[in-house]
Amino acid sequence: MDVEFADVRGRTECPASYGVRTRQGAFTIWNQQQGPESLLTTRIRGLSIGRADRPARGSGVFISGGGDERFGTRGRVEADLVELGEIYIDGGIATGARNLITSVASLRPESWPVRLPGAGQGRHPGGGLRTAHL
Repeated sequence: MDVEFADVRGRTECPASYGVRTRQGAFTIWNQQQGPESLLTTRIRGLSIGRADRPARGSGVFISGGGDERFGTRGRVEADLVELGEIYIDGGIATGARNLITSVASLRPESWPVRLPGAGQGRHPGGGLRTAHL
């Protein structure tokens, strides 16, 4: 899948943990169901987002269950493979904002097999691979 461009800065629902909110991604799978029996399964192969000269605005990839560790177990997402291609983002967060983050990939739980094939993958205009919860 190739997401040529997206602007997700206007999405108001953001998961929060440790006093910080994470912007949803140009590609988002978020199970917000209340019960732990709610399970979404996925396999992602070859997902690319944005372009070097036109990055996605906000976060790149966001995959999460509905749980905040303070509120117990809720809906889950299980991925047997998350394989990312090139991802270019511009978070678009105002200077001084302390309670909002963006990321190339925000994936939970950390135990998923995540592949970032090839050198130089996952770059955004600030340079380097930027990740949270990866």
